[in-house]
This record gives sequence, C-alpha cells and structure tokens, in this order.
Amino acid sequence: MSMRGARILVADDEPGLVTIVRQLMERSGADVSIANGGTAALEALQAPGAKFDVVITDLDMPEVDGWAVAASVKSHSPDTPTVMLTGWAGEIAPGDFKQRGVDVVLSKPFSRAELEAAIGSLLAARPASGFQVLLVDDEAAFARAVRDLLTLQGHHVTVVDSAVAALQQLAEHAFDVVLTDYSLGEITGAALAERLADRGDSPFVVLMTGYATEIDDPSLLSRGVNAVLPKPCRANDLREVLARVPLRA
Repeated sequence: MSMRGARILVADDEPGLVTIVRQLMERSGADVSIANGGTAALEALQAPGAKFDVVITDLDMPEVDGWAVAASVKSHSPDTPTVMLTGWAGEIAPGDFKQRGVDVVLSKPFSRAELEAAIGSLLAARPASGFQVLLVDDEAAFARAVRDLLTLQGHHVTVVDSAVAALQQLAEHAFDVVLTDYSLGEITGAALAERLADRGDSPFVVLMTGYATEIDDPSLLSRGVNAVLPKPCRANDLREVLARVPLRA
C-alpha cells in the first residue's frame, strides 16, 4: 500500500523518537506533521480544517497522555485510525486499547517494516470508493471521460463547466472532492482552490492540467490545492490521488 501523500500526525514528547518516525514515514512518501507532546497533538487535531489519515501517538507523555490523544481523534473524526506506541503493550489488555480509541499498538522499539505495515493496513482498510465528487471542466468530451472513470470506481459525480457554477454547487451541496481543470476562463482552477481554502472546511481539491509533468508537480501545487493530476487523467492516477482523501466525520 503506497503512503504517498498520506497525512500523518505524530505525537511524542521524545524528540529523538519523533525524528526517527518522521524520517521513516517521509521516506515512504507520507506528509508528516509533528506534535511535541500531547497538548500540541490536541491543538493540531482541533485546528480549523485539520484532516489526518492516521494519527501516531506515544502513550506516556506528561500533562496529556496518549489515551487523551486517541480519545480526541475519535471525538473529532471517528473514522481516523490511531496507532499507539508504547513499551507497556504487554501489560495492557488488547481490549482496553480498542475500547479507548486505539486501532493498532506497536511495542517499542519497533522497525520501519512494522510501522509501514501497520499504517499500510490502516490506509488499505479505508473505503476506496463512494466519494461525492464535483468535476469542473469546460471540455465536454474530457469531462464525460473522467466522469465515466470515476463512476466505474464507485464515486458519485456532478459535472459543471465553470468555477462560478462550481461555487454555486458547493453552496448548495456537500462534496468530498473537487476535481477542477486549471484553465476555466475568468476564474482559474487554482483561484477556485484558494476561494475554497478561505472557507476553512474545504473539500479535497485536485487540480487537473496539461501543464503538469507528474502527479503533484511541485510547480503547480498552491494554496488550497491538495493534489495535481496531469491531463489526460489515467484511471490509476485518479485512484491513487483519491485514496488520500480523508474520511469526513
């Protein structure tokens, strides 16, 4: 299971361990955020627009421990999985972890393979289809082709041909994903993404453009854009990018 683009929060009060976990996850392609302790973790989880695919937390932390972090995760986003790191795993009943919001427990010390396997299994368990997608493109033939690909993957697609129409749809309906072409006339796809970012709780925005040379072309990533797809879009590329979409609580 690829971790490319997966958004992971790591909470631990030991700088050395945080650095190791961060390096391991970033080498696997994940987007890692760090919380130095439980208090910082709660702040990160409660920040406006905060969305994580997996939360990794140490158990023993001063002031706010891993139990409190796990409880906060489930309170704000019940579908977000939590990985607990602890040297006390053998002394706590497995059922206690599950009842307190922990999905996977890793005993310290752990290997990169163990950490990757744990996170990979959690990401793979997420639903691979069923998102509400708003597709914004003024090329009718291309829009139909992408709509058909997404429908085959199990998603529910609404098609509009302008940023203005997209904003109207977004004002009236909830969407998990906005797939938008870059060139849309007066309001570009990038400008649409910025407007959605200003709302605070925007959908996952994917910018589609023939100017991109690769997925997540760094020259085209901008505020509000969560991913970039080269045009024409391939089915596997669409599937890879949509696998990163966080589940809504």
